[in-house]
Amino acid sequence: MHGRARTLLAILVSALLMTSLVTADSWAEEPTAKGVTEPVLTGTARASSSADAAHGPAAAIDGSLATSWRAARKNDQWLVLDLGRPHVLSGLRQTFEKHDTWSFKVSGSLDRTTWATLADWSYGIAGKTFATSVSGAFRYVRLDVQGAARGSMPSSTEFLVEGSATEVEITNPGTPVETSSAGGGYAGRFAVDRDTSSFWGAGAGSLPQWLTVDLGKARTLSSVEQNFKDYGTWKYTIAGSNDNKAFTTIVDHETTPIRGQSIRDQVQGTYRYVRLTILSTEHGYWAGSTGFKVFAPLKNELQKVVKRDLAEGTTATSSSLSVGFEPWNAVDSQPSTAWIAADNSTPQWLQVDLGNLSTVTGIEQTFLNQDTWFFSIDGSADGRTWKRLLDERDGATGRTFTANVKGSYRYVRMIVPKRSANGRWANSQQLRILGNGSPERNRRWVERSRPFQRFYAKHYVNKFKDITADLDDLRDQGYGGIEIAAPYKGPRTPWAGLGATDNYAVDPSLGTMADFVRMVDRAHELGMKVVMFGNPGYASPEAPFWIKAQKEPNSVERKWFDIQPAYGPEACKAEDRRYWSELAKGCYFSFWTDPFNPENHMPAYNFGNQEWRDETAKILRFWMDKGIDGFGADAPRAYLNISTEISKKYLTGVLDNYDSWTFPEGLQPDWGGGRPGDLLNGVPELRYNTIHDLFVSWWACTTQCSRIIPAIESGNPSALENTFKESRDTINQQGGITMAMPSWDSDVNGDGTIVPERLKPATVRLLEMATILSAGNQFYMNNGNHLYLADERTIPTWTEDQQAMVYKLLRAQGATSAFQPRGLRYRVQTNDDNKYYAFVRTDKAGGAKALVVLNFQNTEQTVDVDVVNTGIDADQTPLDLLAGQPSNAKIVNGKTRITLPARGFALLSVQ
Repeated sequence: MHGRARTLLAILVSALLMTSLVTADSWAEEPTAKGVTEPVLTGTARASSSADAAHGPAAAIDGSLATSWRAARKNDQWLVLDLGRPHVLSGLRQTFEKHDTWSFKVSGSLDRTTWATLADWSYGIAGKTFATSVSGAFRYVRLDVQGAARGSMPSSTEFLVEGSATEVEITNPGTPVETSSAGGGYAGRFAVDRDTSSFWGAGAGSLPQWLTVDLGKARTLSSVEQNFKDYGTWKYTIAGSNDNKAFTTIVDHETTPIRGQSIRDQVQGTYRYVRLTILSTEHGYWAGSTGFKVFAPLKNELQKVVKRDLAEGTTATSSSLSVGFEPWNAVDSQPSTAWIAADNSTPQWLQVDLGNLSTVTGIEQTFLNQDTWFFSIDGSADGRTWKRLLDERDGATGRTFTANVKGSYRYVRMIVPKRSANGRWANSQQLRILGNGSPERNRRWVERSRPFQRFYAKHYVNKFKDITADLDDLRDQGYGGIEIAAPYKGPRTPWAGLGATDNYAVDPSLGTMADFVRMVDRAHELGMKVVMFGNPGYASPEAPFWIKAQKEPNSVERKWFDIQPAYGPEACKAEDRRYWSELAKGCYFSFWTDPFNPENHMPAYNFGNQEWRDETAKILRFWMDKGIDGFGADAPRAYLNISTEISKKYLTGVLDNYDSWTFPEGLQPDWGGGRPGDLLNGVPELRYNTIHDLFVSWWACTTQCSRIIPAIESGNPSALENTFKESRDTINQQGGITMAMPSWDSDVNGDGTIVPERLKPATVRLLEMATILSAGNQFYMNNGNHLYLADERTIPTWTEDQQAMVYKLLRAQGATSAFQPRGLRYRVQTNDDNKYYAFVRTDKAGGAKALVVLNFQNTEQTVDVDVVNTGIDADQTPLDLLAGQPSNAKIVNGKTRITLPARGFALLSVQ
């Protein structure tokens, strides 16, 4: 690839000669495996034990997947790489010898004494190969394997670490940016936010367009990397300046255009300002950048790397918030944003979760105003035991407060016990956590979510104890979470029991509240999430509080609803959705009527009254405090007297205090215009973070419920690229993710009976699943819908291999963070884009990459794919994530050829 300076730290070492079983319980007790070939760097490897001479630690890093390190013991074994000197890391990939459910983690250290967690799968994850982005500067990288569920021996056929020993990126989310123009929602800052799913986009299609970054002072540069939103042929230049006026060209792709998506060029010179000027694009693409990265020599920047702001872009939660001043604003590196509490009450708190245990050396808290502030800051490794890091509870005058810290922490929490001396509310313009580590840069956990199983618990009587017993199997199948629809007390119909009779109790048919909490706790032990789906828009007509509301006009419950006094039933107009209440002697509003009982109208809660708004917030907090990981709201556009401001304050405004999945099911595309429509309002307007992508696949239909299925049946996927760009990619740009599921509804009637003439072949369904999951969605399967029968886990008409492929696909999303819902997705060229669909996926940070190739023909096909200048190494053997072995499709000089069966697909982990 052109000018790429990327260094792969797959350290090549010779086999360790041993004559007998080797064990080691300390670093000093095992001989060193030394490298004799140095294509990139020389390294050494050690292990806690080795089964025999043929399975020594060198085999994990010898560049061959045919050899492996294998431990002599089953539990608590380790493998350590010594890279020789500090390196800035970007990604890692670990491949075990066998498929199993593995509990393991990877850590990094500069001194072999203090370790920071790079990636943690200690909860157990099913599969064989696992890849993710990492960050930080380390010399030593350690793999700790706690064990495997089926007793497989700890092993590594490949322990691959990516990064650089020579340079480091010096642009970051706080880097000032100027542009020639920018479209709404596509500001220049998105080019330096270290988020591959967002990008700067020019405000017009005219060219040239430019973007300039200000490094703050003159810096010696080593390389510059430009990442486009699309793969194509480009003309552009990059220039440097020290006064933002006179620029010197340091990269020239004007004279000779370059083809690709990710292009890194080595440069020389010392500059403060670096300008990208885009002169020409292919296919009429507008100018833009998903990542404009400037690099400097690591030797000049190492101290900054090990004392950088770890909190930047991580998860922040709070005791309360003012709408527009959410907790994540305190860690976004933007001086124009802040977290502010909901009111002047105290105490208030703000908590940051780095995602991984990190080495912390300093804390810096900046308030919005100069004042005398009363606060303290604590740190914790586990979220339970806390240590005081900064104590200003007696008051300190100023705006920015700092403290030197020494310790390893994952969580940092600021507590404000009372208002400032001038009565200002609790706030944080920026809370910086300085140190070295590999934090998870996700605003909310949903950005890294794995597949979900939805349970219509009351409808199918899925008892909490039974679901709890199934969690281990669900995890092993590849699920990362479960959704429980309407677990609260109420009848099982209509709509799977969405109408409650008690918003604060579980339905006795499902178990007790203790059973529910045990289910949540067990899921968390397994690294799984539990979310809840409900409807705070209406009650069950059987609800005692609804009966009380009708009987007692002065009750609080009466104010939860909209009942208008009337002289008789004739005053209630069905066309106005008004229905007679004999108890209330009035007309009440109901948006929803039971489809199987036209006299059964669901009484609507009235968001026009403060009493119901407060009750909604109370209900949401009640369930979130039970430990669930999010709440999905059914059809929120239909709530009575709801407004955008009310929704943001009493629905998402409550949930955003938590690390929560927030989901508005039922936002509708523009069906007539063929555009995503209201789907694109869910994130920026209503502040939800997960949008059901009904533009791609939908439900409640008897004909076609998908844009993917017609592409499969016609054999032409060419329209899908714009489909994903308009919905999935746009919602990523807005800061959210999409949820999508297979369009099984078209196979069945409303009662769940199969319609044979509408039934899609397994090959069609599997290709649909592969497309949805790999494109970057929170992938959902519905219990009782996707398999037609609630108590069956197999599809009778599918072969065993076809059923097994479902679980292979589910596990693939957990195997590599490249398939997480948030991250870059762009199409790459094949030998016929009207027959095949190929695209590159990366995770949000860009350190994990995958190549997806989909055959939309109903015959075996050979597909050629061009990945030159895509950020993928030009010569390598990818790992087939579905087969669990090296792919036959080797990448040579940036090109690969792969033969796929009819409607077949390949999901490849690449470097």
